[in-house]
Amino acid sequence: MRKSLAILLVLLLGVTLLIALAGDKDKKSKEKPGEMSMGMPAMPKAELAKLDQFVGTWSGDEVMNFPGMPPNTKTKATITGKKILGGMYVMSNYKGGWEGADGKWVDFEGMSLTTYDATKGTYREWWFDSMSGSGSESKGKWLDDKTYYGESSGDMGGQPFQQRSNTKIISPTKYTMKMEWDMGQGWMTVMEGTYTKQAEKKASN
Repeated sequence: MRKSLAILLVLLLGVTLLIALAGDKDKKSKEKPGEMSMGMPAMPKAELAKLDQFVGTWSGDEVMNFPGMPPNTKTKATITGKKILGGMYVMSNYKGGWEGADGKWVDFEGMSLTTYDATKGTYREWWFDSMSGSGSESKGKWLDDKTYYGESSGDMGGQPFQQRSNTKIISPTKYTMKMEWDMGQGWMTVMEGTYTKQAEKKASN
């Protein structure tokens, strides 16, 4: 009798365990696909949404004063920004150029990737261009709803420098940007630009 009772208890415990496991599996199957359960921070949707202001095709008028260039070199640029990797990044492709000191045209291309790092609590941007193989990284933040500030450090011909930039949103279709360098002799403006958003081309039937 006792042996039969013990077997019955074991069977009941086994059934209870199977029901519990089935319930846990059903609960997990109902979780939303994007949810993470490994201690990963949630997708920073609000912070990433602020980068939407730079999505689209922009036409830029710029004045450059980089070391080695003729003073107040005027350039024109086209910047195309789009969201990639599920909206986690904004990728911007830059195309422009200027007339060199020898009168020859210099083509210049660049690409940036910008995101919000929820772990570090800061915006991060990586820049690569056709004149440097090393690239650079900057960190940024919104000073207010209309002003984005970024800073980084770099090296030009063995000369280290600090860089800072201010981007001001004038309207949904216009923004300005000012970039400054400090190469050990104080801050100087190396580029100023005004960018206007181009109307999207409608697909033809």
